[in-house]
Amino acid sequence: MRVLHAEPNRVRSFTALVVDHEAPSRTAMGALLRRLGATDVVAVKDLVQARVAALGGGPRDLCVLNLDLPGGCLNLLADLRNAGWPRLLAVSGKSDAFSLRAAFVAGAHAYVLTADAAAAMPRVPSPRLPLRSPPVTATPAPLMPVERVWRQLSAREIEVLQLVAAGQSNSAAGVHLQLSALTVKSHLARIARKLGTGDRAHMVAVAMRTGLIS
Repeated sequence: MRVLHAEPNRVRSFTALVVDHEAPSRTAMGALLRRLGATDVVAVKDLVQARVAALGGGPRDLCVLNLDLPGGCLNLLADLRNAGWPRLLAVSGKSDAFSLRAAFVAGAHAYVLTADAAAAMPRVPSPRLPLRSPPVTATPAPLMPVERVWRQLSAREIEVLQLVAAGQSNSAAGVHLQLSALTVKSHLARIARKLGTGDRAHMVAVAMRTGLIS
């Protein structure tokens, strides 16, 4: 996954499709995408509705698809890729390597674990002593304008966000970057404050929308 340094004047309105069987998740993701500039967000609860919405009106700019839906989620990913959809974000509660690889082979551009799945990932020994993590407030900071997001994150924070997009837990990301899990958590806390959301899927959606990752 490469890092793009998009210029603010390239940010434009976009369209999106959200496919999730949980109504609160659909509502939250749809609201976030509209705050990021989406002019048309279609949110559906199953693959039948998704195929009607996705393949009937031509490619949209972004699709957020929950792979835990019953049915052929990977087939839908492949169909969207073949139809020319530019950004496909897969969300899943499965953290095994097979599921991750299958999603990318099918066409996903990013793979994000649900909060429960990320929390259940096994911890691994940290190669460094943990650093003190700043307190995280319960209420996230207001979402900043999209055109300024690309300038707010440090290079290290972008690296952490890339690994989150690839489905890495805090511990696994720390091993990859030679950081402690608590240091990764600290980076994520700062990213959450800067992007205005602490949800991993929302973080990746913001980063993909603004061109930080693709």
